[in-house]
Amino acid sequence: MTRSEVAIERKNQIVKATVDCISRYGYNNFSMQDVARSAGVSKGIIHYYFLNKDDLMMSVLEHVADDIGSLLCSGMSEAVDPIKKLGLFIGTCLNIVRKTK
Repeated sequence: MTRSEVAIERKNQIVKATVDCISRYGYNNFSMQDVARSAGVSKGIIHYYFLNKDDLMMSVLEHVADDIGSLLCSGMSEAVDPIKKLGLFIGTCLNIVRKTK
């Protein structure tokens, strides 16, 4: 594995741990130490890859938005009719809200 691949993997690991911590503790109550513990890394590693908590949160938002976008695209690609696409879009959105904190 190349150095850049390791960096990408490590960033993804930290972002996923952050999502987990936000789900568990809430946005206002999680700490970088919680993220480090959940990711199995030190706080220093988090700050090596992310400038600060805001930088980490932007990566988390991009990750979540990409996941939602993928779910929406995969569900709507089956339909050709615009009315059916709209129905699938609304249904997928509702399912995301029901299943995700």
